[in-house]
Amino acid sequence: MQLPPMLRAVQQQQQQQQLLQQQQYVEQEEKKQEISLSDIGYDVIDLVGEKFKKAAPYVNKTLEWGWFPLVMWYGLKQGTHKFYPADVSSLPEDMQDCPMERTASWTDAIPFIGSHGSSRPGLLPSSD
Repeated sequence: MQLPPMLRAVQQQQQQQQLLQQQQYVEQEEKKQEISLSDIGYDVIDLVGEKFKKAAPYVNKTLEWGWFPLVMWYGLKQGTHKFYPADVSSLPEDMQDCPMERTASWTDAIPFIGSHGSSRPGLLPSSD
């Protein structure tokens, strides 16, 4: 049996509203399931901050001052120090204006009193 056109329009409108409500419900459920990674990170930071309030200053100081020795150690293992030799008499003529290389020393990083530009590795006498 067919409904009159007015009732049929009302029924279609109700069906459309139900579909829209279902879609909105599904979208809300998906949003609830999507948890932002940054939100989780902030929650973890807050939780750790609450649990370890006394340790936080020590951790901060360790991170603040601990990176420099690590960078120095890595640089000394990986880097080289370029210098111009003071005595070029033992070098071939075409290499006299070229910089030479040697392994880096911890005193290379000291301003003014370090071994900047020196062929000798550091201030202390070496056994070379």
